[in-house]
Amino acid sequence: MFLGLLNLKEYLSYTIPFIAYSPHGTTSKSSTKASEDPPIEVRLWSEFFYDVNSHTFDQEKKFQRPTFVTDFIKTYEEIVRQAFNTNVCMVLNRVMQDIQFALWKVKGTGDPDYCCHLKAGDELLFTIEIKRFNVLITSDQKISDLFNDKVDLELAPKVRQITQQLYNYMVENNAKYGVLSTYNDHWFVKSERGILYISEAVSHVSTHPSVLKSYAYLVELAKNDTYSSDPKIIEAADSPYPFRKPRRDDHDDYDDSSSSHNPSEKSKQSSSSKQSSSSSKRSSGQSYSSTQKKRKQGKQNMEAQRFNYRDFKYNSILSAGENNKKVLECEFRGKTIVLKSTDLTKKPKCLDEFLNEVEIYKVLAKLQGICIPELLFYGDLANGMSFVMGMTIVGTILDHHRVNRWQKNRAIVTLRKVHKYNVLHNDIHKENILIDENGYVYLIDFGLSIRTYDENMFHEEEAQLERLLESHM
Repeated sequence: MFLGLLNLKEYLSYTIPFIAYSPHGTTSKSSTKASEDPPIEVRLWSEFFYDVNSHTFDQEKKFQRPTFVTDFIKTYEEIVRQAFNTNVCMVLNRVMQDIQFALWKVKGTGDPDYCCHLKAGDELLFTIEIKRFNVLITSDQKISDLFNDKVDLELAPKVRQITQQLYNYMVENNAKYGVLSTYNDHWFVKSERGILYISEAVSHVSTHPSVLKSYAYLVELAKNDTYSSDPKIIEAADSPYPFRKPRRDDHDDYDDSSSSHNPSEKSKQSSSSKQSSSSSKRSSGQSYSSTQKKRKQGKQNMEAQRFNYRDFKYNSILSAGENNKKVLECEFRGKTIVLKSTDLTKKPKCLDEFLNEVEIYKVLAKLQGICIPELLFYGDLANGMSFVMGMTIVGTILDHHRVNRWQKNRAIVTLRKVHKYNVLHNDIHKENILIDENGYVYLIDFGLSIRTYDENMFHEEEAQLERLLESHM
């Protein structure tokens, strides 16, 4: 096509190769189920082609001809994503130095397939959702027309579901732009004041505009105007489950006889001062016990709630695993909390693990805020797009600390108290042990926990925790 080094316009003019679909691949036409508030209106982004074709790209820098992998054979959606990563993301990353297309975790509960973000500050520019061509079927019709078609009962409902899924990702991240792609076809999306504009399909063989040029143009738009003009509003409200600072004297039956060391390094009280305070403790004991009983009953009877994206403001990602689970720090009704979430449109089976963890938290209601985080709420986000659990912030992971003997003994006592409720944690790892600023130890992540009466399993788990803690002493 071009000889020698290329300027950016020439580089972006190359078409990406066609990827054939294997006859032995999955033929499933099932799609993700996504709901939440739909856009006010969906329209055709009619000027997109003209704007891309008339855009002037940098002509100074020179590049080698783009290289593509042509032997992908689509068998399932992961192959489509691999082809997209190789022939779109990596090709663009070679020439656009300040941005990156990548499998990048966004600061929200959703898990879009790909993102484009600025390298400086990791600022999200837009999200990209990939579908197989036999899932996102348009029959050469415009997505905007199919979305608004109330007569078509075959293609239109699926198109609305997929469009809603991308729109949810955009709303949650306050992003103005997004992309839908089957690899062979690409649709570019813009949100303005609740109205969604969707371009016609840019085919892999298209030259005016080409796929690469269309993505490069969207990058320029997003860098200059990243955020939606309909920002989320985080409303302050009273929570039905009030926040409470954990009290370490909530349980008098902790066995600290193995060590007299206290992490707060308070001086020992004299026996006379203990005696003088004992009467006041008894006088307040009954009312405090009554309050505790009510709180425990409230936690045991806690019911699922429904949330929307306006309920949360995401601060940061605390952890994000490959198993589609995220732990976020966020603002909820004026308080900073931990939000554990899973994108049910990607891995709906994760719901079982989350529901199991909720039930374990209810079983361990008396231990919440003492040796495990306090469960504040749980339920659906965006009408079932994600499932979330809100918990109090209790500390940082074990790797950030050196454990002393008092903490080791305290942690083992904590695990024994969990075992008293016939609960086996079943996932003792350093990431699931937190230590707060005062040195107190907490157990987290009960998604794999089981109920059992097997004492041997309890002893084995206790020994496992002891070995882990000793490696951090």
